[in-house]
This record gives sequence, structure tokens and C-alpha cells, in this order.
Amino acid sequence: MSLTPLSHSVVALSDAFHLHNPLFIKDIKALVVLNGFDCIVTTRRKTSILNSAVPSIHVLPISKCEIVGIVRFCQIKGNGSISLIIDDGSGAIDAIFWTDVYSLNENTPCSVGDLVRVRGNINVLSLEEKRFVDIEGKSYEGRTAVREIYVTALQSLEDTNEEALHWLICMQFKMRLQSTVNEDLNCSKENSIETELDIFQNVLTIPVRNGLETFQVLPNEIQNQISSQDCDIDTAATNDWFLVKYYGKSCKCRMEYKDIFIYCFCIASADENDPEFMFRDALLEFLMKLEAIVKPKISIKDNTTGTDSNENDILKDGAPSCIQFNFSGVYQNPYLQSIAMQVTKTRTDENNIVLRLFKSTFRALRKDGIIYLNDVNHDIYLLLTRDSVLVPTMINQLIAEEQFEFQLDMSSFARNMKDIPKLPYYMESLPHSKLQLVRRLAAIKRKEMDLQVEDEQHNDFS
Repeated sequence: MSLTPLSHSVVALSDAFHLHNPLFIKDIKALVVLNGFDCIVTTRRKTSILNSAVPSIHVLPISKCEIVGIVRFCQIKGNGSISLIIDDGSGAIDAIFWTDVYSLNENTPCSVGDLVRVRGNINVLSLEEKRFVDIEGKSYEGRTAVREIYVTALQSLEDTNEEALHWLICMQFKMRLQSTVNEDLNCSKENSIETELDIFQNVLTIPVRNGLETFQVLPNEIQNQISSQDCDIDTAATNDWFLVKYYGKSCKCRMEYKDIFIYCFCIASADENDPEFMFRDALLEFLMKLEAIVKPKISIKDNTTGTDSNENDILKDGAPSCIQFNFSGVYQNPYLQSIAMQVTKTRTDENNIVLRLFKSTFRALRKDGIIYLNDVNHDIYLLLTRDSVLVPTMINQLIAEEQFEFQLDMSSFARNMKDIPKLPYYMESLPHSKLQLVRRLAAIKRKEMDLQVEDEQHNDFS
């Protein structure tokens, strides 16, 4: 199996894929989505035997960036984030900074007109025009895209020289991208003294290696090991590349409930009582079958323990069906009891060990966002499935946020502070990465619903 710079087994070998690369905003907007990665596509000039310049395409997958610019827009949003527009002179880009909504008024990190340094993850909002790129003899169908920055660090700058310094660093990075990978560049010069100018010029000629170029300088044993593990997932052919990123590119889990719970053992919390996840696998299959049987009859009720007025407001329009189950009912299930005894290798009279396994598994599933303890007094749990609970709730949340932002534009923020839409408690318990994934899935689902409505209206008129 031949490797390319976009093979999933080698992309992460590049330091540039993990670092916050210094970039102009115009360069971020020029990125191309190839095989699920944001890529810098440049043309390098290689010198052939006949001393003629031969152009070649170089691809560098990246995931993070560093920009320095002026804050042109700053708005506090109802979902606990701050929406920013950063302008560095080459262009402007949206940025999202997540913070504590209750302390925004006291600790606003920046305001319009401030010079800031932003480090964050590059996030694709929507795909646009197609672009075909030939890499290592293979043609890839890429896409330009609309992007925003998920801010992980934001720093206000007092010295305006910081902006000029950042420009120089960005230009140096672009010059290094143009450099060809040539090991002779690092050869030492005998009987010569390097000046500061020589050192500076040598730095500019050090290329930025992508994953394949890094792979090629590794020992043969490691190369063979990596090549044998290449999963060769061509995510450019699907819209689920972000799921590959969520589960991990090496994930090969094929359990039936993976899509139902958005969960697999590659991202599961460890449990010393069940190190091989044998009991957890049985419990998840049991809950999956329980949901298929009970789902049509169950829905979330108002005024349940752990809810408030804001949560009920979000759920009142088309509340998602949701299974509620009692811990004791699951614990007393004969099939699960038998699996627990196999895992713990215990006798039937040693129930304390089996009970410990049940409790640790429930604790792990709560941490991973699969179940939610809805009633502490009666030990009642909610089952947080993708299509029945998570995505419908998030769609309602997106609608509520849009309504809140519309009201915010019509009046002052202070008057509407009490109306900020909050996620239900069971959604707030999700891990951050899963919550963001559900938000993306809900946005895709809502777009599909809107297109379906438009098609139906078009058919009615025709």
C-alpha cells in the first residue's frame, strides 16, 4: 500500500500538524480540505539535472494556527461563548472563545479595537467550491471552505510591534514552505565561520515537513510498522470525516450501538473492574435493545428532577423521546448478573463484588455522556441516545439561540440576560468534545430538514 501526504497513518507525524502555525488570515481562507484535512497547498520549484525549475505540488495538513490582529467585532452569546471577528490586514475571520457565561460582565477578555494574539483550532463551517489536486500521482477532490477559529488561548497585546513581528514570522514560515526537502542543506561547512546572516538564511532554507516527508527519514523498522497500520480512510468521499477525527483515525470498532450512542471503546473511560470492557459491552447492548422496545412510549416530562424553567422551555416544542430506567431494575437483570459474574470470576453469594462492577460501569457511562442521573433519590437514569435525545435537543437549542440573538439585536443585553437559553442539565454533563460533535450533527440534520421542506414546497407549487 503506497503512502501519500494525506494517508491517515502518517499525517500526525508532522510537527506542523500539532503546532499553532503562524499564518495570515488570507492563508487560512486559502486552505483546501483534502481527505478530511485542512491543507496548505503550495508549489515548490525543484532543480532538475538540466538545471531547469520543475514545479511540484506540496501539501501540508494542519489543524491549528496563530494569528495576530485587531478585534473588529465582539458579542457575548447565550451559549456561554464570545463571538469575535479578527482582522490582521490581510483579511478577517470569525473566532469563537468559550468562557464562563456567569463571569462575562466582570472578566470580558477583550473589546473592539484591541490588538490580540489568538491561538486555536481551525474549524470548517461549510464546504464550497471543488478543487482537484494531484499529489504523488493520485488525484484528490478537495474543497474550499468557510472557516472559524475555536480559540484556546487569547492574549491582549499592548506593544504594537508584536503585530509587525508576527508578520515577519508568517513570512518566514511561508518561505520555509517554499524550500525543497534536501538533506544537503544541513551539511556542515568545514573551515568556515557562520555569521548571523548565514544563520538567518539557513533557518529560511529549513523546510516544513509534512507527515510523509517525516516518515521517509524514520528508521526502516518504524516505517514498516506504520505502513502495516495504515487504515487508508478516504474521508473526502464522505461527509463524516469529523466522526473519524472524533473516534480517532485508528478506530476499527464495529459494535452495533456505536452510532446510537456515539460511543466506542477507543474513547471510553477505563475501568479497572472491567479492563476489557466485556461487561460494559453487554450493558450497552442491553440498553440499546431496551430503547428499541420502550422508545415509542417514553418522553421527557416537565418538572422532573434536575430540570428548570429554561430546560422545559427548550423541550416543550417536540420533546425528544427518552428512556428513563431505574438502577435496581438493571442490576437485577439475570443476563447482566451472569456476565458480571464471568467478569469478576465470583460466586453468586459475593454480590458486593458484582455490585461494585455495576456501580463503576455506571460511573464510567455517566462520565462518557451515555447516561445521566436524573433522579438522585430514586436512582433513575436517562439514556442519552443520538437520534432520540442528543440531536433533537441540540436542534431545539440552536433554534432557541437564534431567537435569543434576534432579541439581543432588537434590545440591550442587560434586559435579556435572564432569557439566555441554557442547555438541559443532561446535555451539560456531556464531555466537551462530544457536545461539539452533537452540535455539528444537529446543524447538519437541521439543514437536511430545511432542504426537505423546501423540496416539498417546490413540489406543491409545481
